[in-house]
Amino acid sequence: MRCGYCDFNTFTSDQLGPDGGPQAWATAVHAEIELAARTLGDRAPAVQTVFFGGGTPTLLRPTQLADVLAHIADRFGLRPDAEVTTEANPETLGKPELEGLLAGGINRLSLGMQSAVPAVLATLDRVHTPGRALELVATGHGERGSARSVWI
Repeated sequence: MRCGYCDFNTFTSDQLGPDGGPQAWATAVHAEIELAARTLGDRAPAVQTVFFGGGTPTLLRPTQLADVLAHIADRFGLRPDAEVTTEANPETLGKPELEGLLAGGINRLSLGMQSAVPAVLATLDRVHTPGRALELVATGHGERGSARSVWI
């Protein structure tokens, strides 16, 4: 899924063919983690920031993002106060996905809400409705800064 708002050289999984889907992405990311671990060796500090973004990474299953995060933690260590963010389109998440992201270690959510004005959203070809981001935030757990929080 891609909206008219994006002005980047992007391709959907369907456009990339059978080797361009979510599993291929995950395989490539795990290979990059291994390459970085070999290159940095013991010099790498524990990770303090992880950002899943540039598009809609939440089109992947929460378990796929959690697996990447676990691999990062295994190879480099993850600081206890690490900020782990994923971008999301408000229309691609519901309570089950949000709970899966939280359970997988995501502690910050960046919602792609370019406007709350229906006509502007239509012009930008965005698929979310003006109130959807607020509905999603209302399903969040905890307070900002807690171990299980969702905030934008």
